[in-house]
Amino acid sequence: MTIEGRDPVAFFDFKSANAETPNTILFDATKSYDPDNLDASNLSFAWIIDGDRVNLSSPARGGSIGKFTFNTVGTHHVTLEVTNKEGKMISYNKDITIDSLLSVKLITSPKISTIGSPVTLIADAREAQAFEWQFGDGENDISTSGRITHVYKKSGTFDVSLTIRGKGAQSTNTISRKVYVMSSNSPFAIITLKRDNEEIIPTSGACDGQEAFVIDRSKAMTMSAENSVNNDGTNAGLSYTWKYGSKNSSQREFSYKFDELGCFPITLTVRSQKTSKTSTMTSYVKIENLPPRLSSLGISPDKIESDPVTVTVTANNAADDDGAIVSYIWYYYTEDDPEPQDFRITRSPKTVFVLPRVTGKYFFAVILEDSNGTKVNSEDITSERFSISLTSDSINTPIISLKTSSTSISTGQKVDFNVTVKNILGSDIATKAEYKWDYNGDGFYEETTNVPKASHTYDMPGSFNAKVKVTYKGVSNTKYQTIVVKNEITPNLEYVAIGKKFVFFNTTRGLYTSAKWRIGDVTSTNPASFVYDAEKEGTMPTDVKLEVSDGTLSKSITTSLKKDTINALRLKRNEDKLVYFSYPLADNDTIRVSDPADRVFIYLGESRGQITKYVIDTNARVDSDLNGETGDDADNRGTDSAANGSPFAIKNMDSSIKERLVKLSLYDANNKVIATKDIKIIYEFADDISADTLSGALDTVPKDISEIDKANMEKLKDLIRNTKEQDRLKMMQYLALLQENWFDTREKTKIIIDFETYIDSTSPIDAKMKEEFYSILEGFLMSDNQVKDDITLATKVLKSLIPKTNPSYTQIMKNIDEILSHPTNITLNKELGTFILDAIKNDSTINNQDKLTIKSQLEVIINGGQNNVPQKDVVEAEGSSSILGFIIGFLKLFGYLLLLILAIFLGGFVYFRMFNKDENIGFQDFLIEKLFNRKQEDFNADIITSFTPEPNKPIIDPLQTLSTPPETEEEPTTASESFTSSELISESESITEPESTTESESIAESMETPEISTESTEAIEPSPNLDTGIPDWLKQTTSLAGMEEESESIPESLPTPESEITPEPETVSEPEPVELVETKDLLSPEPTPEKQEEIVSDDL
Repeated sequence: MTIEGRDPVAFFDFKSANAETPNTILFDATKSYDPDNLDASNLSFAWIIDGDRVNLSSPARGGSIGKFTFNTVGTHHVTLEVTNKEGKMISYNKDITIDSLLSVKLITSPKISTIGSPVTLIADAREAQAFEWQFGDGENDISTSGRITHVYKKSGTFDVSLTIRGKGAQSTNTISRKVYVMSSNSPFAIITLKRDNEEIIPTSGACDGQEAFVIDRSKAMTMSAENSVNNDGTNAGLSYTWKYGSKNSSQREFSYKFDELGCFPITLTVRSQKTSKTSTMTSYVKIENLPPRLSSLGISPDKIESDPVTVTVTANNAADDDGAIVSYIWYYYTEDDPEPQDFRITRSPKTVFVLPRVTGKYFFAVILEDSNGTKVNSEDITSERFSISLTSDSINTPIISLKTSSTSISTGQKVDFNVTVKNILGSDIATKAEYKWDYNGDGFYEETTNVPKASHTYDMPGSFNAKVKVTYKGVSNTKYQTIVVKNEITPNLEYVAIGKKFVFFNTTRGLYTSAKWRIGDVTSTNPASFVYDAEKEGTMPTDVKLEVSDGTLSKSITTSLKKDTINALRLKRNEDKLVYFSYPLADNDTIRVSDPADRVFIYLGESRGQITKYVIDTNARVDSDLNGETGDDADNRGTDSAANGSPFAIKNMDSSIKERLVKLSLYDANNKVIATKDIKIIYEFADDISADTLSGALDTVPKDISEIDKANMEKLKDLIRNTKEQDRLKMMQYLALLQENWFDTREKTKIIIDFETYIDSTSPIDAKMKEEFYSILEGFLMSDNQVKDDITLATKVLKSLIPKTNPSYTQIMKNIDEILSHPTNITLNKELGTFILDAIKNDSTINNQDKLTIKSQLEVIINGGQNNVPQKDVVEAEGSSSILGFIIGFLKLFGYLLLLILAIFLGGFVYFRMFNKDENIGFQDFLIEKLFNRKQEDFNADIITSFTPEPNKPIIDPLQTLSTPPETEEEPTTASESFTSSELISESESITEPESTTESESIAESMETPEISTESTEAIEPSPNLDTGIPDWLKQTTSLAGMEEESESIPESLPTPESEITPEPETVSEPEPVELVETKDLLSPEPTPEKQEEIVSDDL
């Protein structure tokens, strides 16, 4: 098999080389690349200008960079041919317009002159008609020649400016150069900067109005003193001293590369070794950042006829020449709607969009951001747009239009969202669709509605890509709208007065970067708090002023102060060593917070004793320092609070936690505890999802993801990034579903189950990584402070999977709680569990897979953990091995029967030949006479007249499990009820299975049929090792029926009725009818959904 390489990708940019030569163009084809190795190292470049192949001047990087000078104005056609090592060639074309041929080069001779000596200025400009000179000393001149002489009357550095004019009135060009004039008794220092052997011309006003050499960091530059001269006009007899930044050098010329951006001074001092006189020159260098670059965007749709369509977008040849690309911000828009859609940020130059298959043209773009914060859009880099076109054949695809009351607001303001939805036929379907709203664009839908409108109040500043997802008849589409929220600062402060001491807390709303407190002449810049002691300061304050700023806007507030002697008295009477004050005020060591924007402040500065350390553990139930203890974390470590007990602010980091336990501790110099105190913080705005109880279902869920879940979500993304591409795409789909359904507890649980099942089935992922996936995903099911054990996890899954629409929902929740309340009462718990299974049995909103999961998790709870669930025998019967075993067994049995019949026949024939004396008797007659002691004709008569079969008996299924054999009572049967053998055969066929089997096959089946229990229908699974590696709580091969006593196995064989052959009629016993029991054939396919219903409904 031969794998053919792809064609290279050709692209070039161009710009004027410099202002002095407007008709000299610098071509740059470095964005061309080979898609098989994503670089240009193996490419060759050829340039064709106006049909002629040309060689560029000053070529670099293998001919991808070079200059060309045009001799005529107008439009010129330029073609670039790029060829790879395999000989594949691709071309790229552009038209270039040249507006002016007024190129000019200005030479000064000498470059350094002395006072009174003439300086000759030579301008090389072939197309110029007139030359206008400004010598920099106040004198001007006009000439028709490019050569002129001027005498300077004083020393210094002069800027000479030359403007040349062509034939047209608008055809001009201006350049400038420096002329250096020195006195005859001292040297003259000149700084020259070069790169790639070309001198860099300073740019006027580049550094805060100062002239500077402008350069980037991609390559080193050369700093030279080659143009500096001694007082005799030569370069000899000089010593050099350079100072640039914090570095020094004594070389005449050297190379250096600046690492930081900005303006930096460069100072050169030259000293005459003969006269010891010096000259110093200072210039500035401005280091500019080079923006990131790319050559093109690769658009690769996967199965463009599918719905939705998966599109992989790649930033080809993306790089940053003087740093690194730190992020890629992707989005798309349509031809009909230029509003950017589906923003996402990645660290790799590739992303995957999932687009609804809605007819239209979709354009893709990426914003590259480098390590210096420079952002550049791909459409600005390439001047091209990259797109695909989709066509839709689904009438149910919702076409969305999203409008907002405002797209630019201040913090605390509300935005109204309104959606209009139509299908591709133009019919209004807005009232028939479901809407999910993601207000801040983080991928988590905060609200689900059945009406096409919603409102949201933005409390934080920033740019938010609000999104609505509309679903109609199972088909979804999304729409984005960017909401810009400006910061609105509302200054505010609270304080606690303790006698003559005042403790201030900054409760300003909005984001601020600095704060300043002022009481009289006393000021503080602590952003969060301020403590003022009037006894120490000597002045009792009457008011306090707080000024806050966000860097651009400042606001202030002044508050009058009142003394509080009650707090001072309480402090005096309090004998506790640990004393704290708080905002909001504590009541019985409980602080209540009613607004999520509020912070809690703790002040320990009035505590008593030889205290060397004040410790505040902001969440005593969480081991934040990972030392194995939950109540000894010093969350205020490194702050003034830890050193002197000054106020410490606790942020409301997790809105999903209703109650927080805070532990305060004092330590002495020996690190021994002096005193401790526990206080509670109750967040009244948070939903009550306390981890201390699993009682009841969660009627409400928080509308914000916790900080811990956010961190774990990032860990999950990192794990996904480390998987193989085919697994990564599938996992990203699960991740997107998880984010979309985060606040839908039931759907979230189901997605996590499916996610873990997929991970378990993915063999390339090693066991350690799978465990990391399981740990994170299972953590998403629990509250941050819940203990993650089998029973807690099973309870969470069980309650989440039961829909609230179930008629017995309330009773089911009560039963679950009751099971948890008496875990050792297995008998009662089985009865409660049976009710739950019966209640979900016919619930059509729960699919069969979820019913099996509910059943398995109920088992875990009843048995007190996954390890305590009884294991049942499972009939291992894989289709291919069972069929093969049956065939082999059948062939063996058939062979044995053939051998036995052949042996009997041969033995009988030998016996006939040895002992037969009557030559008139044949072999068959001989056997009849010897075996039955009668003649052939008598035997035939008996068969016709005296054969009495048994009455119609039911067929007994050999796979039926019977605990006790059925008893039968014999009833007389008269000869008139008998029938012939042909009738017996006919009757037997009428009550057997549709497909008849031979006697040999029946015997084979009876010999191959394994011993099986009544639970076999439930126990058989596609594979006996299906649960290997699956988390315990997800295992479904267990069954509650396994808690019953095992039924007796069927006997290896059942008695077969016999028909007696007698010359006289006899009575034949008739057993009582036995009810047929349907059992599962070992070779039958997997259970149908109806069969799974039966499995779930088994009794406990």
